[in-house]
Amino acid sequence: MDKIIDVHFPGGMKVGATMNGHEVITDLPTDEGGENSAPTPFDFFMISLATCAGVYANRFCINHEIPTDGLSIKARCEMADGKPRMERMVLDITLPDGFPEKLRKPLLRTVDQCTVKKNVLEAPEFAMEFTN
Repeated sequence: MDKIIDVHFPGGMKVGATMNGHEVITDLPTDEGGENSAPTPFDFFMISLATCAGVYANRFCINHEIPTDGLSIKARCEMADGKPRMERMVLDITLPDGFPEKLRKPLLRTVDQCTVKKNVLEAPEFAMEFTN
């Protein structure tokens, strides 16, 4: 089944998107003509990668009946010099107290299965069409 995202333009440099009843607003920094009132689309891209890893880590803990108190991920996005391009993302995972040593590698393998990351590595085709 196709997913539909409706994009709209609420004013200024803001761009909104609605999908499955949820709305996201993006904006640009003030030095790019925006109001810096929301993350940029590229920020949301990086956030999407990090939160996808979080979903997989959270699900792993829940499936193994490990409390998630203390579980956290800090994503460090290493950017290309002078370019709006991420060269590397490092996920620093803090494990909850008492996390079993034998489950560390399985957790990393699970987080590595992030759907968003897979879609970056196996890039989809992009097409544009006019509707009128």
